[in-house]
Amino acid sequence: MEDYFDEVLGPSVRAAIVTPLFREDPDLALRVLMTGMPDAAYRNLRRLGRIFPAYYRFRHKIKAQRLQQDRADVADALDRISRELQPSGYLVGEAFSVADLTAAAMLGALLQPAELQYPLAVALPDSLRQYRDDLARHPAAQWTLEIYRRHRGRSAEVRRDKTARPANPI
Repeated sequence: MEDYFDEVLGPSVRAAIVTPLFREDPDLALRVLMTGMPDAAYRNLRRLGRIFPAYYRFRHKIKAQRLQQDRADVADALDRISRELQPSGYLVGEAFSVADLTAAAMLGALLQPAELQYPLAVALPDSLRQYRDDLARHPAAQWTLEIYRRHRGRSAEVRRDKTARPANPI
């Protein structure tokens, strides 16, 4: 089950997010993909301009004409989560497992649970927000948000003071 979420759900979620972003606003796509990274990383990658979207689509085998299929694969994965859920509220047995972790992690980028370590710092376009909001009504999406609440807790991310100087490594 973990392999299915990693190999089918993950790439489908990625494509469902970046396909419309690259089409509508490549700069916004880059900002979304650079979430959690320093501004310098965004500036450096932005220099690649038109090359980066083509490379990213090639690297991750994303095809714009497959958007509907990728979204259907995400919906199928949500349905599978609903079918596989045990009375315990987990996908396998009585406790949190790698299957739960993988399914929730792959959906986290799209659903943006409050406990996500690196929330988006930019607003998504209406079309992508609508897609996310439609999926959020699915029982498996609600399960994902609950898994984050139960098992992720608050982020341990350390925010750096931009005025602080690095320690002398002597």
